[in-house]
Amino acid sequence: LESGQVGRCQRRAGFLSFASLALPSAVSAADKAPLAQRPFEWTLLWEAPTAEDPKRTALPIQSVAAILKSDLDQGKYILTGNLTSSIFAEDCRFVDPNNAVTGLAQYKKALEFLFDPEESFLKLQSIQVESSSTIRARYTAGGTLKLPWRPKISAWSGNILYTLNSDALVQSQVDEWNITRFDAIR
Repeated sequence: LESGQVGRCQRRAGFLSFASLALPSAVSAADKAPLAQRPFEWTLLWEAPTAEDPKRTALPIQSVAAILKSDLDQGKYILTGNLTSSIFAEDCRFVDPNNAVTGLAQYKKALEFLFDPEESFLKLQSIQVESSSTIRARYTAGGTLKLPWRPKISAWSGNILYTLNSDALVQSQVDEWNITRFDAIR
């Protein structure tokens, strides 16, 4: 390398070293997956909203599970966004194989434009309290996305793990599917 090129390489290497120092605290273990396997991060698309409903803190976990059961069974909230906001932390993290969103209002906005509720379904299979801070729901869903080509997603099985924080609010919702992310958006 010529002397001018060495200086540029050192500056670039220095920048990369500096950037890599900042990443470990900002990147979760799930975000370290290869790029093609990471969910799309929607959070950056919307500004931070104001809180919607007063939070219902310190509810017994069985009560939180009963509200989630109603929201899934009747509101079909993972397809519609129609959920009880008061049991979710405002900075809740929502992750599924295709999407990742931090923030309750952002999650609800993302859901508003994904599924056509008239052409989609959700059947709750079970919901149970697993520990003092976790609830698990199993469901079957399918439907039509609101994309221009109106792709239909055949029935899939999902498994949602809800983790509650010290105020008994849902802090994390991680949804796993029995189909690949590519099957979901065909």
